[in-house]
Amino acid sequence: MKRWFVCLVSMALPITPLAFAQSATVPRVAVKSAVAPLYPPIAATANTSGDVKITVTVDRSGSVAKANFVSGNPLLHKAAIEAAKRWKFEGTQHEAEVQLIFSFRMTPKNASPEEMTPVFIPPYRIEIRTKVPEPTVNY
Repeated sequence: MKRWFVCLVSMALPITPLAFAQSATVPRVAVKSAVAPLYPPIAATANTSGDVKITVTVDRSGSVAKANFVSGNPLLHKAAIEAAKRWKFEGTQHEAEVQLIFSFRMTPKNASPEEMTPVFIPPYRIEIRTKVPEPTVNY
């Protein structure tokens, strides 16, 4: 009888933290509208791309109350913060904190207009594209 009990407890212990971790996760806040930033001209000229992470605080009405830069290229972060402030979420019972990811990507000069369209990737990522700029020569 003791051996059966010890066996049962030893099998349940590894599962218990996993079950607790799943129940302790924060529920996702549904996005009503995601705003893509414009690709900053200075960043495009510098051939700058990459991900920018912004943490937003969503108030009970679903509006962004606060947006903070987490990581990414400094040439891209202002545009990402300004766009993040314009996102709208479903209303919640409590304030929620969400991390948005803005993926800035350079595309070839011959990319089609369809390839230039911003793409929303649920739950909290948006990809912004611009063409590699033509080099300018000053005489």
